[in-house]
Amino acid sequence: MRLVVGASLAALACAGVLPALAQSEEKGVPIFQAPFHVPVMKNEYGTVLIINVPPGRNTGYNIHDADSF
Repeated sequence: MRLVVGASLAALACAGVLPALAQSEEKGVPIFQAPFHVPVMKNEYGTVLIINVPPGRNTGYNIHDADSF
């Protein structure tokens, strides 16, 4: 009986670790360095970006640290 309880506790502990390992440690890049983000105008109020993402692609994790539209 002890073996079954010990094995169950070990399996439960491992099941809790797996989701934590699956999370990505990817760091975000500033929006002006992100793929497919092309600045077309910039002034003291903000920046105009053209963002054209092709089908099946993505921009990755990016950080919006400035005003843009």
